[in-house]
Amino acid sequence: MKTKNLSSDDIEEATSFIKTNLKSKNMEREQFSCKQFKNDISVSKFKCKTTNQSNIVKSITDLDNTITIVHGKPGTGKTFSAIQGALKEFKNGSYNKLYLCKSVKTLDNKSEDIGFLKGTLEEKVAPFLFSFDFNFKQIISSSVYDAARTAQIIEFLPLAYIRGIGLNNCIIILDEAQNINNSILRTVLSRIGQNCKLIILGDTQQKDSSTGHTSGLDFLIKHFQDIKGFNVIEMTSEDQSRSEIINKIEDRYDNLEKKGIKIA
Repeated sequence: MKTKNLSSDDIEEATSFIKTNLKSKNMEREQFSCKQFKNDISVSKFKCKTTNQSNIVKSITDLDNTITIVHGKPGTGKTFSAIQGALKEFKNGSYNKLYLCKSVKTLDNKSEDIGFLKGTLEEKVAPFLFSFDFNFKQIISSSVYDAARTAQIIEFLPLAYIRGIGLNNCIIILDEAQNINNSILRTVLSRIGQNCKLIILGDTQQKDSSTGHTSGLDFLIKHFQDIKGFNVIEMTSEDQSRSEIINKIEDRYDNLEKKGIKIA
């Protein structure tokens, strides 16, 4: 703030406004607690259209499962069903945080470090949060979701910042896992603490990276699903909840790739 042409009264008034505004925001955060958030969630209204979508919710709320992996074609309700399961488990459990994680690797293969992006942290991650925002607001009211975000009960956690921390008493939703390499996904898995659940989502057919790195999601599905506490759910064309033409389009892409035609 430039104060060269301001009187002392103006400066005092501006300072008072800033302090009051910050105090108001802090009070808003304190007033909207986890208990309030849980009370405002009506899980009885949640609906799943297919058996696999129901299985996602059941897997997340199963006491024996720590990690739920959901993979399959786009439009099969992976994110939508995962959010329903996470909210149901959050409401009934002793959690205090719901972390949203997503690969922020851009199409030109920029790294997961979002420091190169312009703006504040909120401005940097806003484009990557859109799919989460959209799905949450289809399930719970916008006002409840926005209040939970303001109170940081629901918080976006960039993968670049996940090293060196332990995640306890929380549920983590990791989306677009097909773009995450083994090293980063291994780091995410090693962050799991006490009273923590991890939900991993992705489509092994859609990779934004062309660096040649092995997809952490592919590797995890192939080598780890026999471990107790892991549950893997594969979504198929029968779970398609968008236009029926999507299945025909996806099948055509698959057939072209099998013929050796480069898609990416």
